[in-house]
Amino acid sequence: PPSRGAVLLPALRRRGRRRSPRLLLLEAAVTARIAAAKLTMLVKRLQRMGEDEQASELARALTRLQLALERVSVRLETLAVTGLVSAEELSVVREVVRALSTEYSTVIPGIMSSLQEIERAVAEAAAAAGVELEPPGSGRVGEAARRILEEAERAAEERLRSLEAPPGGGRGS
Repeated sequence: PPSRGAVLLPALRRRGRRRSPRLLLLEAAVTARIAAAKLTMLVKRLQRMGEDEQASELARALTRLQLALERVSVRLETLAVTGLVSAEELSVVREVVRALSTEYSTVIPGIMSSLQEIERAVAEAAAAAGVELEPPGSGRVGEAARRILEEAERAAEERLRSLEAPPGGGRGS
């Protein structure tokens, strides 16, 4: 059966041609959550494969992508709920999504379409709100996007270390 989000998104899109920026941001947040959930399942499958070095590297990359998508989703949800749709905030999300697209373009094509959908929704939300997105890599936007990606990287490494730790939480000799 299709996931709840997969059923919800087409229903949201049918409501009308002109959607509010909030609805567009929520739609993008749902897309990010669905993509992150898919990545979680893939990582779990890879971890069951054992100690294969390629599987471990792919699991590490997918975990980084998953955690970055979770952060994007939270940011989009926050913007939608608060209604504070600013050019800077939307530009940061777009910058993060573009960086993820560039870094992971060859990993999983299905996730790439989700990233493109998120970027499209952010651009539509900006247009609907009447704000112009800042140029890629500009000052504060580039710095904020970099911080989000670094935070996701650190969280992924921490999560992977905790998964690799021996049972019982002991550190060994």
